[in-house]
Amino acid sequence: MSLKKKKIADLCIKSDASLLSALKQMDEIERKLLIVIEEAKFKGILSIGDLQRAILKNISLRSPVKKILRENVTIASDTDDFNKVKSLMINNRIEFMPVINSDGDLVDVNFWEEIFRENKDKGKSFIDNPVVIMAGGAGSRVRPFTDVIPKAMLPLGKKPIIRHIIDMFSKYGFHDYYITLNYKAEIIKNYLLVNDNDIKYNYIEEPKPLGTAGGLSFLKKSISTPFFVSYCDVIIDHDFTEILDFHKKKKNILTVIAVATSYKSPYGVINSDSKGNLISFEEKPQINLQVNAGLYVLDPGVLDFIPPDKTLDFSELIKIVKKNHKVGVFTIEEKSWTDIGDIDKDMKAQNLFQ
Repeated sequence: MSLKKKKIADLCIKSDASLLSALKQMDEIERKLLIVIEEAKFKGILSIGDLQRAILKNISLRSPVKKILRENVTIASDTDDFNKVKSLMINNRIEFMPVINSDGDLVDVNFWEEIFRENKDKGKSFIDNPVVIMAGGAGSRVRPFTDVIPKAMLPLGKKPIIRHIIDMFSKYGFHDYYITLNYKAEIIKNYLLVNDNDIKYNYIEEPKPLGTAGGLSFLKKSISTPFFVSYCDVIIDHDFTEILDFHKKKKNILTVIAVATSYKSPYGVINSDSKGNLISFEEKPQINLQVNAGLYVLDPGVLDFIPPDKTLDFSELIKIVKKNHKVGVFTIEEKSWTDIGDIDKDMKAQNLFQ
């Protein structure tokens, strides 16, 4: 099998495969789209966005992918002019384009990286929405490393965590950064003194530790557009413009980014009623969860809910905001997320970034 044929085969998934298997396949091949096949014929396109919408609608991850396929998808015909296909891919920012013949057979796939070899970022321009990185914490879970340097400066491969976070956002055109500081603040400031072309740094120095959200109170007069807030111990590789578009389209005041994950229970799970009667028993089930990724999109109005000079965590802030305003969830796949929350996770991340 040629390299390209294998590449195409890796993208294909049967229409009766589960949503969970589709998520895992996307993780394995590091793609956000799959080609759905039914009885050897092209059936449709499945995107990570389709999976996210299904999760939001509480559709079981065991459901078949054909249950959530969209009717209108962009594909090419084997009779289409090449320039037309190229234009469609540019205008729709499509990472690959299936080519279908009149019998409904998948005859080829045009890949972005083959047609446009110059840049994976697809020519994104600068984006004015700010990014806030919460880097004031003492990093007690990763001691003794943080006895010497702040958590945001822990090295992953050849770069500190904060540089990985900035590089991920900069890749998509974000250039305006606010860094909240407290513990060993000067180390972070001195590191970022190196001039970054087109990147602007603003520092918010907390007089005392204010939790994962409290330091945002100092931004009330500085930010007037929707903005990202990232913890300093998570690295996310996803198209942030897609997340921002979702936040605006849904008219959320706050959007929580979640990670779709699953694990196999090492035990049999029993459900019973209040009288001690068995309702169900399942041996070592696969449990599907959405966990907090440590990334949020906020409208400036959220800042009005944060009292000055008070300790506040995001879990508390979300509960307060949700009482009267719309809070949304944008779900990403697990492979896009690296969490350096404790020493064990830090060691795994080190292996990844080597």
